Amino acid sequence: MRTVATALAVLFSSTVMAVGTAGPAAADSAGALPITSYGDIAVDGVHKRVYISDPTGNKVVVTDYTGRVVATVPDLSGVRDLAISPDSGFVYAALPGADAVVAIETTGSTAAARYSTGENTDPQTLAVAGGRVWFAYGQESSRNLGSFDPAQGTPEIALDQLPGHAWTVAPELESAGNTLVLGFHGTWSELAVYDVSTGAPVLRKEGAQADARSDMADFALSADGAQIVTTSGTSSYEATAIDTGDLTRTGGYPIDAYGPDSAAIAPDGTVALAAESPYDKDVFVFKPGTTEPFRTYTYGASASGGDIIAAQGLSWAPDGSRLFAIARGQGKTYLRVLDDAARYPVTATVSAPARATRGKQIGATGRLTSDKPFPADAKVTVVRTDLDSPKGKSLGTSTVAANGAFTFTDTPPAGGDVTYTAQYAGDATHVPVSAEASVAVSRATPSLTLNHNGALYSYGTDVSFTAHLGTT
Repeated sequence: MRTVATALAVLFSSTVMAVGTAGPAAADSAGALPITSYGDIAVDGVHKRVYISDPTGNKVVVTDYTGRVVATVPDLSGVRDLAISPDSGFVYAALPGADAVVAIETTGSTAAARYSTGENTDPQTLAVAGGRVWFAYGQESSRNLGSFDPAQGTPEIALDQLPGHAWTVAPELESAGNTLVLGFHGTWSELAVYDVSTGAPVLRKEGAQADARSDMADFALSADGAQIVTTSGTSSYEATAIDTGDLTRTGGYPIDAYGPDSAAIAPDGTVALAAESPYDKDVFVFKPGTTEPFRTYTYGASASGGDIIAAQGLSWAPDGSRLFAIARGQGKTYLRVLDDAARYPVTATVSAPARATRGKQIGATGRLTSDKPFPADAKVTVVRTDLDSPKGKSLGTSTVAANGAFTFTDTPPAGGDVTYTAQYAGDATHVPVSAEASVAVSRATPSLTLNHNGALYSYGTDVSFTAHLGTT
């Protein structure tokens, strides 16, 4: 099979390439959001729903995984931060305007319970960790940390969980399992890591964050709670990777746009960053520990600028299948859905002879190309489409070599335009891709004769003609 393909290579002139580029994939989608402001985003992986808070509109908008609005939860005064329960049963929302936290039931997108946090508590940010809902609350210069156990029938609200602390701004809260991280935004940013497995916060490590972490605009915590990625919206061209155990810098994720202000970490450790950049690239995606993004996304870059990703506007689906981004442009706010953002793009090509003889074997070659090697058992499925099989006929699979090359042979049974499509279904680290090549296969031209050619007949005379079709 390899010999046939090599011998015909010099005659190939039918080559089609399909590319999984570093930009948006064909399946990426976007939906306009009926909101006047943006607070936070939370993704429910069980019901495939995305929750976006609108503080000015006092509501939470719910979309499906394509960005289509499917529900609205109204009457949520000043709603800001959102956090989803580990079982995806509820989305908790901080309501500073109502001194409460509300639980939105995910199966019906309704406000199922409201937990009063106390007069003038003004809860701003929240997270779910160690079986409790944690929230930063209080007025300026007197903010602290509170929590409650939603499993209790009438939960007891525990305030002042960090005695001796008083903050001028509410910290961003992120969680993973029993780990709760407090991130203080500002000129001199700080992080504090707590173990909350006992129901009370036990400090593991805290410290001021210098260099790229000053003026921290956002931070993300990995699913295993081992790594933090921070962004600085005003002082750098990179995000900083930090070890949760000792808060030391372990690396950086540089981007070619100033001031990244959004970060999100997928379950496999893939890091997504975004910057408010109307004239440059908008979203950058890195594999853990790398310094070059393997995917970038740009939306509407032009002389007048394009969409801007909102600060703290990124979130992964819990299974890493999609990245969601809140984007603003042309007076509207969109939910952009980036399918397969955590998987490597793939380029596919197929080459076959431009012409072939019906009933004679032909050979074809192809290649898959990606920045990451393919699995040892990778295969492509080959389909032939012709006059006999207009809906396509499977020719089986072809094994992909270590260098991404593959070959196949076929004996076309029907003449005319024949298309060969090679399809790679994708794997855990590569997106699906397909490519095709067309071959003009010969068809015999049968003879066709009609008698009485040139004969002369009187007007009104009946004449019988005989047509004869040759071999078919």
